[in-house]
Amino acid sequence: MGWMSWERFRCNVDCYKDPDNCLSEKLFMRMADHLADDGYRDAGYVYLVIDDCWSERQRTNDGYLMADLERFPRGLNFLSDYIHSKGLKFGMYTNYGHSTCMGFPGTEDHDMEKDAERFAAWKIDYLKVDGCHTTAKQQSKGYTRFSEYLNKTNRPIVYSCSWPYYDLFLNKVEDKDVSVWLRPITPVVDGMHSYAIAIINHNTSYSAQVWLPLDQLGLNYTKGYQFRNVIAMQDLGTYFPHNRHEAGVQSTGVVLLKAVPNRG
Repeated sequence: MGWMSWERFRCNVDCYKDPDNCLSEKLFMRMADHLADDGYRDAGYVYLVIDDCWSERQRTNDGYLMADLERFPRGLNFLSDYIHSKGLKFGMYTNYGHSTCMGFPGTEDHDMEKDAERFAAWKIDYLKVDGCHTTAKQQSKGYTRFSEYLNKTNRPIVYSCSWPYYDLFLNKVEDKDVSVWLRPITPVVDGMHSYAIAIINHNTSYSAQVWLPLDQLGLNYTKGYQFRNVIAMQDLGTYFPHNRHEAGVQSTGVVLLKAVPNRG
């Protein structure tokens, strides 16, 4: 058990306006002190995990991930040593894909060896690997391959693999956190209904990134559908049965889409 930054601090990187609550060296040292001094560590809460938004916006010139220099001025080796000195375990985050869920550099196939080496060099004990911006087919190979690189470092690291979580979304299976509801509506074009699609995130803590394969939803009109986000009043363009629609849903939030068959 442990503590993860996303639960409370999300992606707050504005240390100028909010120095006490932004994701920074100062914050994680403070949280380490709380876990160690207030009885949480002794009760079994031993993992302190940095979630998304910790890195620079770009990799280094030689292709490595790097902590934000302003928010982590002494680097992650210093922070790792501090957390371990408190009798805690150090966890970090990356995302399998070109970018993380919040737009920071992700771990693509050609980055895996370097990223595994870098995380091991930072002496982490736990790694959460998210799955935004990738497909189920990519994930089935990518997550397995990255685990092999992590094992090659010879450092014991808990591999928190988000792959099954995204598989659940891709298969449109309702669970306790996310449900997807469809209803046929008008207009009807060439005998094909339009659809209202509601994506509901029942979770009170986490946002959700949901991939909707149109063919699995039953949207099989070969000429495609015009998608619109009804609540945001935003036209999203044309989608065909072989496409997937990606939607981000805030905790306890809903995304309402309208899909209208293309005419002619």
